[in-house]
Amino acid sequence: MHVVEDFICANRAMHEQFRAVAQVLSLFVQEQTRGLSLVRLQRETQRSVAELRQICVDLTQLQLLRRQVGRGERWMLVREAASITLEDAYDCLMLAQTELRVAGAMPAAIAPVFASGLKGVKATDVRTLDAAAGCKMGVDIVIMQAAMGINQSTRQHLRHFHLDRLLRGVV
Repeated sequence: MHVVEDFICANRAMHEQFRAVAQVLSLFVQEQTRGLSLVRLQRETQRSVAELRQICVDLTQLQLLRRQVGRGERWMLVREAASITLEDAYDCLMLAQTELRVAGAMPAAIAPVFASGLKGVKATDVRTLDAAAGCKMGVDIVIMQAAMGINQSTRQHLRHFHLDRLLRGVV
């Protein structure tokens, strides 16, 4: 029997990360004027302090939160609650994924191209490559273009789901 699972993101792990960020953001939307401590976030979400701290740091990089000075590990929503959408949660997830890649886990489709010393080769200049490398690079470019289109489409859809609807009881 085949089980169909609904994921916005590529797999269960990324979907769970997306859900964690959306859950954290929704708590900040609910407490928009007071802010939240990591202890309270942990109690509400049952997630580790380390995971919650990283989410808050990433949301700060995206200018959604700011850390309250002199208040321990307490964070405050910077933007209006009505402007916070699932797109913001998705952007946070993509930021975290980008940081992971930069830290050393380059996407499998691109790594061999860089490993072969082709850093300076333009995507359109496949004449300097042998046929197999040129074909592989062409496939990588097409896949990258498709991924960019999917990403843009996903972000457009998520932009319509405002987290303040939880406050209004519209779910």
